[in-house]
Amino acid sequence: MNLLTLSELESKALPKSTLTRLCREGKLTGAFKIGKKWLVSQEDFNAFINKEREAHMSPLSTNSDQLSSKKVGQDEL
Repeated sequence: MNLLTLSELESKALPKSTLTRLCREGKLTGAFKIGKKWLVSQEDFNAFINKEREAHMSPLSTNSDQLSSKKVGQDEL
């Protein structure tokens, strides 16, 4: 098991402050605190990233397609 600190995981896209907030909120599953440092395994972090990627790649609902094809707010003649 490869444990990493948040400083080792941070990047421009995911700063340490965001990682800390995700840990505190329990959204970064598998993260735990020892003393003042948050630790997370590489496997848990990869699973979190993949889960977030899949959540944001889901197809749009069919309701939004129907709304965009209508002339919303205009009276029919």
